[in-house]
Amino acid sequence: MDRSNNSGQASAWVVVALGFSSLTTQIVLLRECLTVFYGNELVIGIVFANWMILTAAGSYLGKFVAPIRSSNAFLIPLFLLLGIIPSATVLALRVLKNAVFIGGNMLSIVQIVAASFILLMPYCVLAGLSFTLLAHVISNDRHSNLVTEVYAWESAGSVIGGLLCNFIFITFLTTFQTLFAVLLIDFIAAFALSSNLPGRFVKYAIPAVCIIAGFFLFRTDVDTLTKGYLFPGQKILSTRDTPFGNLVVTEEGDQKNFFENGTLLSSTDDITLSEESVHYAMIQHPNPKRVLLVSGAVPGTIGEILKYHVERIDFVEVDPWMISLVRQYTTELQHPEVRVINEDPRRYLRTCDVLYDAVLLNVPEPTTAQNNRYYTTEFFQEVKRCMSRDGVMSVNLLENFDYYGPQALSIVSAVDNTLSSLFSNVILIPGSAKDYFLASSQPLSMHIAALMSLRGIPTTYVNQYYIEDTALMERSHRVLSAIDREAGINRDYSPVSYYYQMRFWLSYFESRPWLPLSLAVLGIIAIIARFDVVDVGMFAGGFASSSLELLLIFAFQITFGFIYQVLGIIITIFMAGLAAGSKWRAFIFPNGTFAEFSSLQFLMTLYAFLLPGSFLLLKSGMFSPGIIETIFFSLTFIISILIGMQFSLGASLRVTSVASTASGLYSIDLIGSAVGALVVTTILVPLCGVLTVSFIVASVTLFGAAAAFLKSKSYHFGGT
Repeated sequence: MDRSNNSGQASAWVVVALGFSSLTTQIVLLRECLTVFYGNELVIGIVFANWMILTAAGSYLGKFVAPIRSSNAFLIPLFLLLGIIPSATVLALRVLKNAVFIGGNMLSIVQIVAASFILLMPYCVLAGLSFTLLAHVISNDRHSNLVTEVYAWESAGSVIGGLLCNFIFITFLTTFQTLFAVLLIDFIAAFALSSNLPGRFVKYAIPAVCIIAGFFLFRTDVDTLTKGYLFPGQKILSTRDTPFGNLVVTEEGDQKNFFENGTLLSSTDDITLSEESVHYAMIQHPNPKRVLLVSGAVPGTIGEILKYHVERIDFVEVDPWMISLVRQYTTELQHPEVRVINEDPRRYLRTCDVLYDAVLLNVPEPTTAQNNRYYTTEFFQEVKRCMSRDGVMSVNLLENFDYYGPQALSIVSAVDNTLSSLFSNVILIPGSAKDYFLASSQPLSMHIAALMSLRGIPTTYVNQYYIEDTALMERSHRVLSAIDREAGINRDYSPVSYYYQMRFWLSYFESRPWLPLSLAVLGIIAIIARFDVVDVGMFAGGFASSSLELLLIFAFQITFGFIYQVLGIIITIFMAGLAAGSKWRAFIFPNGTFAEFSSLQFLMTLYAFLLPGSFLLLKSGMFSPGIIETIFFSLTFIISILIGMQFSLGASLRVTSVASTASGLYSIDLIGSAVGALVVTTILVPLCGVLTVSFIVASVTLFGAAAAFLKSKSYHFGGT
């Protein structure tokens, strides 16, 4: 094997390292942004969009850098920086959150956009630049255009990163230990690039830095030390990254607080909240014996339920690490009446054979599409199936307000409409911290103080000394009389509550996010106007890739009621399909013509058009869970193969230099993906629903297919 081949093989492994580093860093920083900012799909869309736009900018910059700086000597410092920057970014996120912005306050959408853009810029720009430079270096080394091969190698590295990150790193390592793995891989890549260069300083310095960094990270609890900046005034007792999110337990005085992704779930010694979340519902039943408690970290709740001398309390929580923390820091789950069920609530309810007298839903508000599935008509039907004839269900919503603004009222209206479509009796009880919807097939009473006094249940706050039934009924009537029956019913595939919740969140801020969003749309339109046919197809394909991947994730979540445990599998399968598609294209579309490019676009259009029918069929209950999971994974693999083929075919249609081809295709694909991620998560799915979005994506890809088809006809008839 000659020297050029050896150099080429070394470069191939460097590209794999870039893919590994990029995807692992993306997963870690996305989770960190969800914790530091605000854990909903709007933040996910913003972070994804900024990530792809900045990476596209770096890739495009490589077009100008490659002709003058295309050497291993220039790539070495790039990979050293790619190894160091992720840890510095996480540190900056944690330290600056309360230092730059007002501590304890939610960030506005403008602040989130600006902060994530600035913090992600160093890594993303360098990663995009590295892709273009590597494509240029490897192609020059092999004396051939190998943009497609570089794309496949990077995708293969992403597959490895996705597997390790989601199944090993997140479960067994802390955030900074995971980022040490990124540093180690990038430094090994830099060491490989330096192997044929003169001088020993870099060769010795790289292993030395790895050893020092590894020793420091594994001997020092850097995660706990830096997490302290996010919780000023509190002592961090435990912090843990899990497949379900970041969990933190803090101590403030004698009170322990349980956080998930930066959001407070519950606190010990919060007597008012514990009593209200239990007694408003439990007092409605004459003799409750079996109680289902869904999520909520439960401090104080179990003790209040036991005041009714129940026989059985089933606590359902999907995250085993949360269960472990509750057991470690409270005694709630040690009572003999408690049965802990480590399973997703929706999956449990579909198969449970118990009829409960009371169902207490301590689930988060529908601030995310993930949480919205606990407020849909499909979920409430599953709850109702597991309730006894005179059973009662409770679900809390929002902070308590004496007056609901239009955005908040829309949320309340949607939940009330959804419950009223299933239960003959629905009431709203305004609490001191939250409001509680009660639903039952039997009559419900607003006379809480009178019922508590009659039953003799010992309480501190929920009693006649703190609650006046007449005032309670007046407040409830004021809200329910303003219910908007046109607000719609919240469904799995039409998450209107999530849409209203997002509008409510945005109403907190005086900023007008639609202005910068409109300017961004106009900027994208101006860019698209300059695209040629291949560019249009790549943009449409990028838009479709991120949109359809998100739709598959949403649909899987809706069908099974959980997603975090298989999210890594879906992402990994998607990256594997990209690699396979880019390699298989030459066998399926060997000629590299505009007609083939158009045919590929039409296939993507057909896929998007048929996807809603597939979702409805899989949700119908005709197939076993194992078959449904296999079909979902297959659908993911199919669309990613088409996207990988499109990139390869687009590269063959380019007649520009390697650097221009790599930077152009990669950046345009990423811009399309950024638009798809942002628009689908923040606007289309909440507003239109999952099924309608599929048809919108089909329309976008159809436009790209039509443009390529007309271009192929112009060539066929001698046009230019």
